[in-house]
Parts: sequence; structure tokens; C-alpha cells
Amino acid sequence: MNMLLVLTGLAYTLATLTRLGRKISGKSPPEHALWLTLGLGLLAHLAAAGLFLTGAGAADHFPSRAAFLLAAGVVAGACAALEIWTQETFFSIFGLPVAVILVGFTGLTSEVWQNPLFQERWFLAHVAAAVAGECFFLLAAVSAGTYLFMVRRLKSKNRLRAIQFFPPLAQLDRFTMLFLRSGVLAFGLGIAIGAYGWVGAFGLAGLWSAKKVLSAAVFAFFAALLVARQRQWLVGPRLSLLTIAGFVVSLSLVLVDRGTHWMAP
Repeated sequence: MNMLLVLTGLAYTLATLTRLGRKISGKSPPEHALWLTLGLGLLAHLAAAGLFLTGAGAADHFPSRAAFLLAAGVVAGACAALEIWTQETFFSIFGLPVAVILVGFTGLTSEVWQNPLFQERWFLAHVAAAVAGECFFLLAAVSAGTYLFMVRRLKSKNRLRAIQFFPPLAQLDRFTMLFLRSGVLAFGLGIAIGAYGWVGAFGLAGLWSAKKVLSAAVFAFFAALLVARQRQWLVGPRLSLLTIAGFVVSLSLVLVDRGTHWMAP
């Protein structure tokens, strides 16, 4: 499995460099050159995930490396889907290196949590949806940060170069909203599945623990951003700043409760 992880990281790195070179030079290499490395990385990633699932061990054990491998897959998959849909490689230049880092954590971390609830089918769905939502929030923050950078750069002397390298502001705004909608949908689904499993196991006791309350607050915040953007209450730089702030706050979910998140109240 470690060899597959190394192959995945190398393929994603080469895919990033290929796309970065295309952006800088302005020349378009053959499509097969763009997709060969990314496709190889995705295949190796799927193979590593398959080996991991078949050798996961006891059903009531959840290794933290599973979350890193899943997150890397969501980020890389989202970048590939975006390229197919819009022909835009900009997010792959930032997203694929994040996937490489997450794949690296997959190979390095060895923390394992144990809980009888991990045997339930809904638990994997809860983790998958929550991790996917967090990854989409990351991509929304990248898009929002690029939007802010573009607004500042367009006012400077490097206006032409900014236009050549980065997507247009209107497209960045659409990407931010797309990632936010996907994140709210996936993250909300993860919360709903987790709440269903928790109530089924313990009832209403312990629903007010720190991680559950913070997760609900993060979901409500991003959902409110979507409503405010739809009603044109928040647009442009203010929306971008709040998107980035929301993602930074959501990162604290990784630190809260840790392995005690699913302990009986």
C-alpha cells in the first residue's frame, strides 16, 4: 500500500507541475499529457483505498489515516471533475498539492480509535460526507482567496498578467458558490447521518458536546452565507472574507474532542 501512496503522490505532483507550466507559458500541451499523470494518480489512489478497505482489520476500529485518504480523494476528484466540466485547471494547481500532503499524512499517521459504533454502516457514510463537506469548504476558501487577490491585483500595474493566469472574477464567484453549495450539502448530510446514529445509540444525551455544537454552528454559518449571497446581501470581497473565516473556524473541528467524539455520554 505504501508504494501505491508514493505513486499517487508523485503522479499528483507531476500533474500539478504540468498544469502550472501550461499556465505560466500560455502553451497548451496535448490533452493526453495533462490527463496521463492525473489519471494515473487517481487510479493509484483508488487502488490504495481498495487495499486499505480490504485490510482495515476489526470492524470496530477506525484508523485516522482513513480520513486523510478520503479527503485526498475528494480534493483530487473535485479538481478532475472541475477540469472536465469547465476546462479550468487553476484549482488543480492548488488542490492537487493539498491532496499530496493528505496522502503523505495517510502514510505517516497510525492513530486508531475503537468504538462498537464503528461497526454500523451509517458511520462510514457519516465520516465520508463530513470529510467531503470540509474539503469543499477548503476549495471555496481557495476560490475566495483568489478572488480577493484578483481584486487587489487588478488595481495594480500587473493587471494583464493577473487576467492571463487567474480565472475571471465572475467565474471565481461562481466557483465559490458551487463549492459552498456542495460543502453545505455534504456537511449537512454528514451531520444528519451522525445525529441519526448517535440518537439511535444514546438518545438525546450528549448531543450538546463541543464538537457536535461546533459542527452545527459551522453548517449554519455556511448555509447563512448561501442565503445572504442569493439575496444579494453579501457579495464580492465581503463574501470572500467570510468564506475564508468560516473555513478557518471549521478547521478547529479536527482538534475538538478527537477520539472521544463517539464515546458514550
